[in-house]
Order: sequence, then structure tokens, then C-alpha cells
Amino acid sequence: MSAHGRVIFANLIDANGDGAIDMVSFLDEKGSIGLAVDSTGNGKIDKVYVFQDVTGDGKMDSDDEVLLLNKANELVADTANPQNPRLISF
Repeated sequence: MSAHGRVIFANLIDANGDGAIDMVSFLDEKGSIGLAVDSTGNGKIDKVYVFQDVTGDGKMDSDDEVLLLNKANELVADTANPQNPRLISF
């Protein structure tokens, strides 16, 4: 994924080994950007922890949370069709 010329990596994590994605960690060359979590176990990411500005506006705010939440849920939805992966961009 790319945001404002940055390459952002996403790690999809099955933390409890049940075959479903429980967390998505977002990283760039500077380190951790954020962590998105399915806190209820229903298969939908519902909590986001932001560690860096993602939108490029110079602040960490709800815009960054919403962006990571949406991208995390897109990635989780894509795991339902692994034969047709796609690049998700910011």
C-alpha cells in the first residue's frame, strides 16, 4: 500500500489459530503505523490504535483511525478470496 509516497506493509495475524484474521498491523520504513483488532471475534475489525500520522495532515486524529479501520476490513475481506489478491491503496 502507498500513502503520500510511502510504502506501507500490512501483516494479517491469526493470533488464536482459529483460521480467522484477528489483527492487522501496519508498518512502514520508520516502524509501526497502527494496529487494527477484531476485539469481539466476529470477523470484523472494530478497534484501531494509531501510532503515526497516516493521512499526511501532520496530526494523529480520527481521520487516521477511520482510514486504517477501512483498509484493515478491506484486507480481511480479501482473505475470503485468496486466489484473487489485489493491491489496496490509500
